[in-house]
Order: sequence, then structure tokens, then C-alpha cells
Amino acid sequence: MASVPREPQRSDYTPAAAKVLGTCLLAFCLLGFGQIGAGVRGYLKTGEGVKTTAQVKFFKVSSSSGTRGGGPSAKAEYEYSWKGQRFHGDRIGFLGYFGGSEARLQRALQSGEPIEIFIDPSDPSYSVVDRTWNWAGFLFYAVLAIACGAGAIHFYRLATAGRRPPDDSRQIRRAEGRRIGKESREKNGQAGAKIRHEGDEGDRNLGDR
Repeated sequence: MASVPREPQRSDYTPAAAKVLGTCLLAFCLLGFGQIGAGVRGYLKTGEGVKTTAQVKFFKVSSSSGTRGGGPSAKAEYEYSWKGQRFHGDRIGFLGYFGGSEARLQRALQSGEPIEIFIDPSDPSYSVVDRTWNWAGFLFYAVLAIACGAGAIHFYRLATAGRRPPDDSRQIRRAEGRRIGKESREKNGQAGAKIRHEGDEGDRNLGDR
């Protein structure tokens, strides 16, 4: 008797749901790489170490921020001049870093004393208070981007694999069961016909004797 074949492995996600999840994870992946790219770009732009003085107009530390995985964040506003032009800046550090400048910015805001900042001489509107590279922020965004990228690939594969929904699998099992039942009935019918034929042959042989 033929055995029932195993049901093909299928995903618990419909193609539409898998595609939506893949798109969301892809967005987070791009966010992570985008933050890293912006940090590297800013670090290189201020790589000449050109400094100028700035006047702090606003500084505040918040208790939490999504950009640092739930850690504290800071906002600052300052004004500075370069070659007779006035500029406004708000960048404290790269990849969410501000720890080394918190006390300095707070003191400058209270006392009115200027602070030194870094600028890009070819683009003086770009400035940053502290060029210290934030390795913790870099690792956070790198892990976020890689993990979400891998997840996006996984869900996009599920969405494009053409997997059958649960209803189709049940229909397949029912059809397979009907086919096997039909084959069994045919085999039983053939065996019964053979037995009846042999019985008739025996009866004829006994009659001939």
C-alpha cells in the first residue's frame, strides 16, 4: 500500500505579510547604514582640525533617545563666525556622541563664555563640537543594519518563494487520500476478480471429472 507523502514545509507568514515585514526591516537596515555614513562623512569633513569659537545659545540633555538605543540624548544650538559670515550649528558629536562635551556646553551656556568647535573650511556651515569617534554608536548601528538586513532578505525570500497557504495544503492531503483510496479499491477489486476466476475454473474442472 502506498504511503502518504510528507507535507511540504511551509512558512507561517503569507507572502503579503512577509513582504511588509521585510520592507520594515529594510528601512531599519538603511537607517543604520545611513547613520554610519553620515558619521564617517562628518568625521572626514572636519579632518583638517580647523577650529573657531562659538557662542552657545541652547543646550539640553534628555533622558532617552531612540538614536542611542534608549540612552540619553542632547540638543544644542550655537552661533559662530567664519571669514565675516555668521553661521548657526547644532551638531555636538558623531553617531549620537556628546558625553565629552556635556559639562563644557553647560558651563558655556551659563557663563556666556565661547567654546571651540571644529568646522570644514571648504564648507564652513558644517560644524561639530567634538570630533571624538563614537565606537559604541558605530557598533550599535552596525549591528542594527546587519541584523535587519539579514531579516529583510529572509522575509523577502519567503514572500517570493510561492509557498502555498494552509488551505491548499489541506486540499492536497485530501486529494492524495482520495487517490490512495481509489488505488486500494482497484487493487482489491482485481484481487477479488482473480479469486472468483480461480473458483470458476475449479468448479469447471470438478464438473469435467
